[in-house]
Amino acid sequence: MEQERRYMHVQVPWWRDMLMYWLEDQVAITFHSKENPSADREKIIASLKLDDLNGFLEVRGFKINCCTEKDLPYDPDEKSVPHHNGDLNSLCGKYLFSSPSDEGTIVVGFFTVESYEMHHPVQGMTTSHGSSGTHGGGESNARQVVNIINSNLEKLRQEAKIPVVAAMPNWLGGATCFTHGCSFVPIPVQNGDPCDSPNCWTIELPDLSDTMQSMQGNGVTMFLLDTMPAPGQITQAAKEAGGRNLLLQDIAEQIEARSILARHQTLPEMLWESADDQLVTGRDIFGRAAGFYMPEHGLFVAGILRDLAPEAKIEWVRVLNDFGVGDIHTLIHALEKIHNRMATGDLRNKHVVINIALVVMPPHDELPQLWFSDDGCFQASDLGSIMYNLDLLSTPLHMVIQSLSGLGAVIVAAAGNDSNTPDMPMRMGPRYPAAFPEVISVGAVDNYDLPAFYSDYPSLPPNHNGIATYGGGFPMAKTSSLDVDPDDVTSVEPATPIDALRGLYCSPVFPALSANHQGKSYEPPTKSGWAYWPGTSFATPIISAVAARVLEQMGPRTKNMPAHLWAAKVQWAITTAEGQKTMLTNEASLPIQPVFGVSVLKAEQKCKDHKRRRM
Repeated sequence: MEQERRYMHVQVPWWRDMLMYWLEDQVAITFHSKENPSADREKIIASLKLDDLNGFLEVRGFKINCCTEKDLPYDPDEKSVPHHNGDLNSLCGKYLFSSPSDEGTIVVGFFTVESYEMHHPVQGMTTSHGSSGTHGGGESNARQVVNIINSNLEKLRQEAKIPVVAAMPNWLGGATCFTHGCSFVPIPVQNGDPCDSPNCWTIELPDLSDTMQSMQGNGVTMFLLDTMPAPGQITQAAKEAGGRNLLLQDIAEQIEARSILARHQTLPEMLWESADDQLVTGRDIFGRAAGFYMPEHGLFVAGILRDLAPEAKIEWVRVLNDFGVGDIHTLIHALEKIHNRMATGDLRNKHVVINIALVVMPPHDELPQLWFSDDGCFQASDLGSIMYNLDLLSTPLHMVIQSLSGLGAVIVAAAGNDSNTPDMPMRMGPRYPAAFPEVISVGAVDNYDLPAFYSDYPSLPPNHNGIATYGGGFPMAKTSSLDVDPDDVTSVEPATPIDALRGLYCSPVFPALSANHQGKSYEPPTKSGWAYWPGTSFATPIISAVAARVLEQMGPRTKNMPAHLWAAKVQWAITTAEGQKTMLTNEASLPIQPVFGVSVLKAEQKCKDHKRRRM
């Protein structure tokens, strides 16, 4: 009943949706402190001169405040959590990373924004390209503050000696009002699925060499940052599926035994499923926006990781809500914990893969219109400055990615599912963080190795960090008609055969296939714990598992290799012809997908007897 209530809470019709790209009145500001990361945290924060920055903003009509506990995720297993003490220099919401240049410390601080009463009206201040300051006129406070800071970086650094690097809003994102990065609706696997004994669907990678086939991810820690069902729900689903789903039983047992560490943290209040302004994402079988309940998104990914890298250690962290939505604050909160363990903790000089099957920020192609102009227009004379400022809007996250990569973390991310939809009738470039050159970006192909209709480009020149693998075709309806019975939630049927990966699913009900039935659900004929689900999200863990195998193969050789070269070596092995021949296939490079312009790793899913991994 609780799940049914959550489904029914999504009441906004699909045709009334409004895309949200950032949380209003919240900003992230990045600083480069000269203090060494080993210095006292309070000393590092004090070096940022936040009070001086606030003084600069106050005469321009704004004020920043330290975020509070309600803006942070909460993990009950954490021994110490920074608390807001009312001071701008509070540790609450501030995250420290080693500098990619090995000089000083990168600090990403999250702040709330409020208007500040001025003695005189704003004069001569430009907050965004093509428009003068509009303080008090309904303009986004977050956008104005970010643009004020990014337009005055040299003044702040040179004259005020504030070590600010860039500012951005607290971007929203999703498993790719509504947010963006949509995941497609899952479909239950039926009894008529072509398999005699569907107790486990195993993914095979025929292109890999015998040596690579034998690798199991031993010695590698894989972080899964995604949605997460309540652990008890996974256990119950495993019992109900019984022998029809041995992989689900393995996952449930390993969570219980803590060989899979699952941290079901509470997310910031703005992301709560019960919030009045509920944040959701998703697309229906026609490609239309349709928010639905999807905590299994992360479970689906976890099953693929366990199938292809059974000896790797999986640490699963909930960073998206049950509707598949998260913010960049929660993502960076999780990444700092990984960074600290790699810098000075138990993962120092250890092999780490971070699987990020989610996207944040708008598509790069849309940023100029979305950020710099309310009416979608801007002057040609602004172009040079706009391109510079576009980079600043992703700089805080990029520096975090660079810091982790410098410690040896291999980061694999989904390119995104935004292409060829009713609201985006073209193929888009990769989304962030997949668009960063340090990340292995993953696009999806269908069963014939053709570009999946929905998949964004894995990479675009001059970057060459992309690869594609099986993610499944678009789950089209049998009929192209959008006229469906408003009272019959099962009136829409998917085309057969369904071209999508089969993976783990633990909810007793599935979301309706059509946005016309948004908020409604139905029970599958058989509770097997298997579902069809296409998307770049599910192509991504295939490549993450391959990255874990490459790290295992590199093994002792990495001891004589600087950690900052590990990620580059794995990316080279996966995305380049020479690397593939040397480390993946031992014969020939992988074929190039001509539309995507990147290599394709063949992946086939077959039903086989599952070898259960006893703990």
